[in-house]
Amino acid sequence: MSLEQFDSQQKILWHYDRVYKLFNNEIVYPVTIEIDPSNACNEDCIWCCWKKYRENNKVMDWSLMEKIVCNLARVGVKGLIWTGGGEPLVNQNTTKGMRLAKNLGIENGMFTNGILMVPEIIPTIIECCEWIRISLGAATPETFKKCHGTDDFQKIIENIREFVRVRKESGRNITIGLSMMVHPDNYHELYEEAKIAKELGVDYFQGKPLNQMGSENEDWWYQKVIPLFNKAKEELEDSTFKILTTQYTLDKYGEKGASFLSGVNPNLEIPDEEKNKCYVHHFITSILANGEVSFCKNLRDRKEFLLGNLNEQTIEEIWSSEKRKNIIEKIEREGCQTFCQSGYVNQILKKIKSPNKKKHPNFL
Repeated sequence: MSLEQFDSQQKILWHYDRVYKLFNNEIVYPVTIEIDPSNACNEDCIWCCWKKYRENNKVMDWSLMEKIVCNLARVGVKGLIWTGGGEPLVNQNTTKGMRLAKNLGIENGMFTNGILMVPEIIPTIIECCEWIRISLGAATPETFKKCHGTDDFQKIIENIREFVRVRKESGRNITIGLSMMVHPDNYHELYEEAKIAKELGVDYFQGKPLNQMGSENEDWWYQKVIPLFNKAKEELEDSTFKILTTQYTLDKYGEKGASFLSGVNPNLEIPDEEKNKCYVHHFITSILANGEVSFCKNLRDRKEFLLGNLNEQTIEEIWSSEKRKNIIEKIEREGCQTFCQSGYVNQILKKIKSPNKKKHPNFL
């Protein structure tokens, strides 16, 4: 399988019709929505950024999930990412929701810790999803328990092995990735986890920095982490297996911090009048386990950015509400003051909105 670094620029231009509508002040419904079927989680990760947000352990019931998926299909949402919140497979209706979405023309992807990815549901996931990413975050049971708070390391390994086996038997080309949240307590196992990923037969290993503001540690990242990425890329990467990171690595550590990647341009010149503006929230957001729609997926834990509840309203009503318009205006004045995992996509949209006319854009 050929798998290149995720190219946000090509992805957003694929939806040129929505980009056109946005910049002509028309309502644009999201291309992608992250849905949290559960706030409950069967791990206790030391780096969890949603720990406080998911204290209620809410699990979405089927009637609400069904209503949401049907509503999203009606407005033309293209992709659902089953995530959290908590662990999506804690909700026993998640695979049922995936099947409904697929039948309605929505593509599925999932972030999971893999503990509940048991043989009984693997065929459904393979049938209904385009991709799945499993968070392992260690290469030994000892480091796994220290970071995740459970003894499930070997169980996850066996579940992944079974998933790869069933994928091969099915002939379906679902992409499988293994990810590591790179932290001072586990970074030393980055190369070994990438090696495990390749041995298991998944398609890529992704190492990513913590996504909280203020968690940057440049000396450690440059001196300790990057050499391990480089070693993994040089020794393990080939036409069927890739070493990746997230594009927000560029925001945290710059081009040097993602030096092992290619094809990403971090130097987009943005006019001053666009600095505070956010366009990416028109294209991707999140729906919480209780049915709340968040203005932005990165702000799902802040009540002031919750737009309305799909128990009581439709996505059409919520998306065209005065509250959403007011939040857009506030962010344009003040910014949102949070770390944006979609920052690179937002930069691309700003660049499209205000190209540099001094560079003769009419001469291609």
